[in-house]
Amino acid sequence: MNHTKKSKSPRSAENHRPEDRISIGAGVPSETATDSEFLDLPQPLPPGFLNLGNTCYINTTLQCLFTVHPLLQWLLKPNTSSTLDQRLTNSLSKLVVATFRRKFKTELQEFRDLVGILHSDFKEAREQDAQEFLIFLLDRLHEENILRSTESEVHR
Repeated sequence: MNHTKKSKSPRSAENHRPEDRISIGAGVPSETATDSEFLDLPQPLPPGFLNLGNTCYINTTLQCLFTVHPLLQWLLKPNTSSTLDQRLTNSLSKLVVATFRRKFKTELQEFRDLVGILHSDFKEAREQDAQEFLIFLLDRLHEENILRSTESEVHR
């Protein structure tokens, strides 16, 4: 049996069209990034995060989630809804982009602060359970965005 490797053509910025641009965030249409900015990123692992005071549970959860490419693609899609409260979705979208640009300290702190506002159990800098945080995060993202899909279906 002949096992030959298929050669992959290198992905470069020249191969990308203007329509390959992505708006950042499921609610952050004001900033755009070209797909080529993300081509040279180390795959599949995102960089480590700073510990902002017992935030290991947030850091490990986000690092795992940031390896899920369909989730990243969804977070990078533009959001046309401006009427819904999607603070967590928007903050996570900004954090994704900042993380892969390796300039995420401000966005990570803003994300952590917002999590504390939205769920009082995560407000204080104390040890937490990563699974509980993951459940909160996924539930909140679902709540923020199931309404978005329902709203867009109503307006069709």
